Amino acid sequence: MTSITFGDLSFEIRHSSKRRTVGITVERDGKLVLASPPEVPIETLERIVSEKRYWIYSKLLKKESLNPPVSVKEYVSGEGFYYLGRSYRLKVVEQVQQQPSLRLYQSCFELQRPAQAQGRENFIQWYREHLQPIVSKWAGKFIIM
Repeated sequence: MTSITFGDLSFEIRHSSKRRTVGITVERDGKLVLASPPEVPIETLERIVSEKRYWIYSKLLKKESLNPPVSVKEYVSGEGFYYLGRSYRLKVVEQVQQQPSLRLYQSCFELQRPAQAQGRENFIQWYREHLQPIVSKWAGKFIIM
């Protein structure tokens, strides 16, 4: 399969002897595919793409709006984190001795300020510790002896 660029649009060309018409497809990942019979000249393909340019851009825009980019979590006060189907706000607190660096306390995650830089690692560890018994319990129901 070959690819071709018309203006700022890059297409993968798929020739098929079974096709009688030219088709343009915007795939889920945003890749553009131009399916055509093998005897269609490049100039004709370019004309069809230029006629359908508005349609192509509208489909690409729609795809982008349906799949918004995933936001990166910031470990600052007010950020939301899910646990067992509920969202809990993060509260960054000053260091307190005899307490873990991250805990769920009064419907808030509390992260100690010195551990803020390692927030992701602290959350991964916390989730592992607290979800392991729950997952083991649920998995036990599905294990057939």
